[in-house]
Amino acid sequence: MDDLMKCLYEFVTARRLRTLWSDPEYRELSQSVESRWNKIEEGLDKEQQRELRTLMEEVSAQNSVENEHFFRAVLSLSRELYALVRVP
Repeated sequence: MDDLMKCLYEFVTARRLRTLWSDPEYRELSQSVESRWNKIEEGLDKEQQRELRTLMEEVSAQNSVENEHFFRAVLSLSRELYALVRVP
C-alpha cells in the first residue's frame, strides 16, 4: 500500500468507523471473544498461552491485510464508478 493509500485507509479507520464501537452486534461479538479467550486461556499453561497469543496476533495481522486489500478494491471501484457518471 503506497503512502497516500495508507493515509486514506488510516483516515477512514480512525474517523469514519467510529460507529463501529457503538454497534450492538460488534459489542456483543467483542464480549463473546473476550469471554471465550479467558475461558480457553485458563486451561492452558504459560507456553500454550504464548502460542495462542501468537496465533491470534497472526490472525489479526492477516485480517488487517485482507481489510487493506478490500479498502483498495473499494477505492478502485469508486474511481471507476465516478468515471462512469462524470459528465464530460
